[in-house]
Amino acid sequence: ICSHGSPVTASEFSNGAEKFIQSLVNQAVPALSGKSLSDKERQYNFRKILRAYFDVDGIGKWALGRYWRKATRQERSEYLVLFEDLIVSTYAGRFNQYSIEKLAIKGSVSRGKIAVVNSHVNHDKKKPIRVDWRVTLPDGKYKIFDIVVEGVSLVKTQRHEFSSVIRRNGGNVSGLLAALRKKTTDTTQN
Repeated sequence: ICSHGSPVTASEFSNGAEKFIQSLVNQAVPALSGKSLSDKERQYNFRKILRAYFDVDGIGKWALGRYWRKATRQERSEYLVLFEDLIVSTYAGRFNQYSIEKLAIKGSVSRGKIAVVNSHVNHDKKKPIRVDWRVTLPDGKYKIFDIVVEGVSLVKTQRHEFSSVIRRNGGNVSGLLAALRKKTTDTTQN
């Protein structure tokens, strides 16, 4: 269902998802890749874009997998805050090194409740990198649920890493929370 309340056809959904990704690129390039930005400014801009364009809570819940149900309400709440902080601290600084100005959208396809927007990031003298954006339409607004780079899902990779940390800590989410606290503190101090 789109924002005006009527159902969205598959082609409208995928076309809208393409425009949504292009809008993301148009906003992200100037907000994140400026050489004059401080790390703090870049992180602030990245967090704003993350919240506007990504289903952060949905991604976080999916990345925690079956452990989401086992977590207490307090653990869930802290986890979602730490998860967002992890994304910001991990990816915001990378825009200092990379530019997505050369991202070209190559089409899209709708698969049920997900539209996959295909794109390539072109680099000088290198083979283009394939980036697929998995976009959903919760609450009538487009949101990115996953990014698949050269066939590797960032959300699935995160889920695997989190499950591994939880298993090493006796199946307790508290072990993951401690690791996330440490990791986000370490990256903000560097």
